[in-house]
Amino acid sequence: MPTDAHHVELRVTMRRALVYLCLLLACGGCATTTSLPQTPAEVKLNAGRFEQGYWPRYAASAVFSGRSIEAVFNSARAALVENAFTIVREDLAGGVVMGEHGPTFFYWNVMAGIYLTRSGSDVEVKVVTVGSKDIGFIELVPSDWPSKLLGSLRAALDRP
Repeated sequence: MPTDAHHVELRVTMRRALVYLCLLLACGGCATTTSLPQTPAEVKLNAGRFEQGYWPRYAASAVFSGRSIEAVFNSARAALVENAFTIVREDLAGGVVMGEHGPTFFYWNVMAGIYLTRSGSDVEVKVVTVGSKDIGFIELVPSDWPSKLLGSLRAALDRP
């Protein structure tokens, strides 16, 4: 016959299992740097949406003429920081800056990659954002993040 101590132990074990299950589901539902392209060559834009993988991704691009790749790279870093992203990867030689925007009331785990490619005297910039899966009518990764980051990048380039 089970005792009260047995019932208490069973409840504690069930609670632990539930907590572990919730943690596993929460961690499995987050975008990471591996959810983003790793190099500029991997970014294939299709009408503002980057098509690859499970996560919803949005993208934008721009060309900056007569700017050094170093200046654009530093402005990309500044754009991420100004928009509350934490820099998680930066590689000037590879032309990649990645940032993570932690969860807020409105956003859940948004990752952004800014990719730079030198073309003559121009620097082509591609911005890709990725995050948790959209749920019905709730857009968890706003599609305006790439244009917002490009605007911040432009502003940073124009600052003295």
